[in-house]
Amino acid sequence: MVITDNKNDDAAAQGAYIDTTTATATATPNKSSSPSKNAATDIVAQKFKTFVESSFSAASKEEVEAAIDEVFSPSLVIVAGGEERDLDFFKRTVVAASKAPLTSRINFSERLNDAQIRANWSLYVAGIKLFTVDRLLTIDVGGGDDASCDSSHNDDVNVAKIVRFEPFEGKTDLYTKIKQFFGLTSKDDIDIHVLAEKYGAFVESTANGISPSDLEAMIDDIFAPSFVVATGDKERDLAVFKQACLRAASSGFSAKVDEVSIVDSNQIRISYDLFINGEIKEELKCHRLLTTEDGKIVRMEPYSAEDKGVYARIQKYLLEE
Repeated sequence: MVITDNKNDDAAAQGAYIDTTTATATATPNKSSSPSKNAATDIVAQKFKTFVESSFSAASKEEVEAAIDEVFSPSLVIVAGGEERDLDFFKRTVVAASKAPLTSRINFSERLNDAQIRANWSLYVAGIKLFTVDRLLTIDVGGGDDASCDSSHNDDVNVAKIVRFEPFEGKTDLYTKIKQFFGLTSKDDIDIHVLAEKYGAFVESTANGISPSDLEAMIDDIFAPSFVVATGDKERDLAVFKQACLRAASSGFSAKVDEVSIVDSNQIRISYDLFINGEIKEELKCHRLLTTEDGKIVRMEPYSAEDKGVYARIQKYLLEE
């Protein structure tokens, strides 16, 4: 179930993971590369991996900026939104993003030559992958071409930093992807997308053989204690809804999401097909409007007048079991 299609064509988009410490370059080796420069590039790759995968949610602005200074040069040029931006812009962006519930994981990185790395990583909210990004990092390694490993070269290895950060071979840059996916990247925008993904997973959970205890836990995670569901002529509370879900799961009901759309920052519209023992029941097709508050669903109701009779038909099937 996908709300917004941001899939990358790479293997990384399918969840592949290659540690930067073991990844190898696929580009033709540079004959003039020196061991010291290669070592510097590898060290920067590892520092970048640590930076990307670090959580700064509890960090101060100064701590985030210090982490950036460890990896990126003061002369950094970052390609964002089709423009070249500087280190200050990058710092402002990272500090703002650090307060959102985002996590990242490097899928792979590879040394293309002694001054460039390709890095691929995915961004997640609540464990749900939003999209995968692919970047070319240019590194100022310094140290000349001498391959010796004296103390001066060791110093060069340790001070190497990223001087340019841009999309790899025409890929959409991260700044643009975030704007496309979240709009203004407000907390409400993030919450509603996460909740839509969670609800879609909940609808399809019985088809995946979920246990009753896990189903209850999923319900408690998604629905507010004050939740009510409108069932045509009545409104029922969370306890009744939970028992109905458990009964349906044990009676061979399953579902497949057809469409999910975000109405606004507080409402989700979803359509799904119901199956009984693997057989689709066209008369049980559901169209629901979900109202949310503080990251949980507080109300569920039919989206159209035609949909109001679906609950009664579901009850009829349950009584026939």
